[in-house]
Amino acid sequence: LVMSYRTITRLRRTQGHVFRLLFVFFFLFFV
Repeated sequence: LVMSYRTITRLRRTQGHVFRLLFVFFFLFFV
C-alpha cells in the first residue's frame, strides 16, 4: 500500500509538471 501510494504521488507530481509545462507553452504561444 505504501509503495502504491508513493507511485501514485510520483505520478501525480509528474502529471503536474507536464501540465505546468503545457500551460507555459500555451501561454508563450498566445503571448
